[in-house]
Amino acid sequence: MSEFEKAAAGGGGFLGDLWELLRREKKWWLIPLVIVLLAVAGLMALASTAAAPFIYTLF
Repeated sequence: MSEFEKAAAGGGGFLGDLWELLRREKKWWLIPLVIVLLAVAGLMALASTAAAPFIYTLF
């Protein structure tokens, strides 16, 4: 089994890979950016639900 196949079999998913990148490369400044982007994506997802009137009152 090649090294590439071993790495591919390890899995971890997107969040696992992101955490490994942040930890290995010491890119701690990216964590607040990722949190803000996830929060905006969550608000966009909730904007099309019954929770939309409650979200709009925040702004």
